[in-house]
Amino acid sequence: MKTRTLSSKKASKQARIPQRKFFTAEKSKNIRETNPGQIKKALKSSPESIRNFRQLFEHMNSCVAVYTASANGKDFIIRAFNRAAEKAENVNRKNIIGKSVLKVFPGVKKLGLFKVFQQVWKTGRPQRHPVAFYKDNRISGWKENYVYKTPNGEIVAIYNDITRQKQTEYNLKESEKKFRNIITHSQDGIIFFDKKNRIIFSNAAMAKLMGCSTKDLVGRTISSLHPPKEWAKKIKAEFQKHLNSKLLSFSSEIPVRRNDGSVFYADISSSSLTINGEKYFSAFFRDITERKRAEDSLRKSEERYRTLFEKMANPVLAIDTQGSYIDGNNAALQFLECSKEELLKKHVRNTIIDEENILPKLKRLWQSGGRIERAYKVHDKIKHLDLTISPFIWHGRKAVLGVGNDITRRKQAEEALKESEKKYRGILETMGEGYYEVDLNGNITFVNDAACRMHGYTRQEVIGMNNRNITTPETAKKIHQIFEQVYKTGRRATTSEHETIRKDGSKIWIETSIDLCRDTSGKKTGFKGIIRNITEQKLVQENLRQSEENFRRSLDESPLGIRIVTADGKTIYANQAILDIYGYKTIEELNKTPLKKRYTPESYADYLARKALRNQGKESPTEYEINIVRKNGEIRNLQAFRKEIVWNGKKQFQVIYHDITKQKAAEKALQQSEEKYRTILETMEEGYYEVDLAGNITFVNDAVCRINGYYRQEIIGRNNRDYTSPETAKKVYKEFREVYLTGKPGKTSEHQIIRKDGSKTWIESSIAPRKDAAGKIIGFKGIVRDISERKTAEDVLRASEEKYRFLTEAMTDIVWMANIDDLRTTYVSPSVESVLGFTP
Repeated sequence: MKTRTLSSKKASKQARIPQRKFFTAEKSKNIRETNPGQIKKALKSSPESIRNFRQLFEHMNSCVAVYTASANGKDFIIRAFNRAAEKAENVNRKNIIGKSVLKVFPGVKKLGLFKVFQQVWKTGRPQRHPVAFYKDNRISGWKENYVYKTPNGEIVAIYNDITRQKQTEYNLKESEKKFRNIITHSQDGIIFFDKKNRIIFSNAAMAKLMGCSTKDLVGRTISSLHPPKEWAKKIKAEFQKHLNSKLLSFSSEIPVRRNDGSVFYADISSSSLTINGEKYFSAFFRDITERKRAEDSLRKSEERYRTLFEKMANPVLAIDTQGSYIDGNNAALQFLECSKEELLKKHVRNTIIDEENILPKLKRLWQSGGRIERAYKVHDKIKHLDLTISPFIWHGRKAVLGVGNDITRRKQAEEALKESEKKYRGILETMGEGYYEVDLNGNITFVNDAACRMHGYTRQEVIGMNNRNITTPETAKKIHQIFEQVYKTGRRATTSEHETIRKDGSKIWIETSIDLCRDTSGKKTGFKGIIRNITEQKLVQENLRQSEENFRRSLDESPLGIRIVTADGKTIYANQAILDIYGYKTIEELNKTPLKKRYTPESYADYLARKALRNQGKESPTEYEINIVRKNGEIRNLQAFRKEIVWNGKKQFQVIYHDITKQKAAEKALQQSEEKYRTILETMEEGYYEVDLAGNITFVNDAVCRINGYYRQEIIGRNNRDYTSPETAKKVYKEFREVYLTGKPGKTSEHQIIRKDGSKTWIESSIAPRKDAAGKIIGFKGIVRDISERKTAEDVLRASEEKYRFLTEAMTDIVWMANIDDLRTTYVSPSVESVLGFTP
């Protein structure tokens, strides 16, 4: 495969990079592993290296864009865009090459990246732009950029789209939180115990079953839970038997003794698990005393737990030892995208991508349980499950139960992580810190580009120089002493701060680390270290001192209450706002009042609980609400934000208070108002409905259900076409469309609907737009009235009117009706015309 060769003139404009044949697949692989430092080196190398660079540019997994400055750095023109960037930004690079970055990516200034371009272009120093969210009218996503300047003045940006990684991190946290809550808040008693038969964990439900605390259970043996002695021996023997056979299973009817001596029967299921290479066992306890007393309770309990099985968010699959599926919950059916009937006809070979023979492994798992990850082929997609396998008996057959966690996104994230590691390697190799190596005489033998830029020398100029050439005599003497100490002790000197002299004669402050260089035999050959330019940091330290007074003034004058407290709760600083909140004049007066009197009883109990957590070294809430008692006895609601800070060189705590007393009162009033209107809505005779833009019902009150003859669960989600004739549905659609286009409520309309029993009824309906907080129309709402009786009455009246009109017009007698006020004729019978010869 060949590409066009650029003319020499055009090639010169595009960094003189000729386009030749592509490398082989093996060479391309090597190119993808090349870092930005090698890209810079390639720009100064031979034509062959330049060709290598071109292939590197095109085949990098990271996105790369090259820009040239325009209008003295007020804009940048896109000069090159590699394939990865073209794909990530969803553009055709032919359409953007030569265009302004501000026009192609209008959100680049808001992102802060445009400022980085200008700084790198002006200073020549590479910068890393941290992870940030980019958005414009066309695209959006999380980006992380590394920007540097090439020798010919172009700006190069290397970046990656990590949006999927961000989403994966969030999903992993939510998943961990969910499983933690399942164990902690389970209604069943759960314990974990080791090979020595000793309990190492108990949840609150188990402690409640036993009538004791979780601390009382931890350390006890399993057999101590079972009365009388013959049962304890039997359980222990059963445990040892199954421990040796790598299978743990107990009878479902085992008596358990509570702390008070009372006995209840428990249904216990247990399985083994491995944590950090050690084998442990879990046991789930369920009180079945009532079930033994009444078979009817047993049947209801079975139905209830079957529902829980079906409603579990995690896929659960049951497989016999032949590899056939024998059951699966709704989550499993959704994962495999099939019905229950289709699942029961499947074999694991039809679903699992069998990189190894799965059946022998399933049989091993039937013995001991365990955990496996497997890839599933679901139609044309590949999905991944992390399965926890437990053996069990299904209607007399041996089987395994797999509780799964969908890790498809995690697997995708792992692939993204590999790409991310390549990117960070490149960043490390092109870091902004300087790196140096000197021999034992202090002569420089190697420096990186950052060190050269820091001192204003080229690499050729600085190699061979002695540190005395770039320092004052006093500083050189100080550095020599540090080098000598490192040489004698062999210990690394962490940091040394001193001034250094640049090529132009200016001075900068640097921070260096000093470590020994050794050859392969361990012989000391010189020194090496990292250099950081801390000139700005020195300026900041000076500015910090000057700004401290401003900071304290901002605290004193803050409208929010601010306290600095010790770990024991003693106030060492309080601004005027906090004194106003409590109603005290001085800090001394505030401290003299005991903490207990400054809190309501409930808030004081919460304070003690938070303090206990902190004393135990555990995390306590950093944001919470408290109720305080002012000096005059008034109670106020405060929102508190607690944060650890350093105050006068010591670790203290800053607590910021926001008085939310009025807000709390408003929330209570709003809640009462909402309750009032909800009651009105549910009890009114007229129906009330809400639908989305597609006409699907999202909410109805009880009156609508009575009119339509459906339960609320049956009607939610249905479309108006489901209970109207096609002609009526078309009419209703036009009315909805008119309201959508005008944004104004429509006229009241009358039409027939079809009730659940098939009968038809007349309704009168109003339509109004439903809008979100931004004013965008998101659906419709209205009032519905049953007007069947009114329609029937109108039909009867119309028939009566027609009947009497016919009788009147058929009469031979003269009938003449006139208004009594002005004698104006209002009606004459046809017989009048025959008599008079005209119509009066």
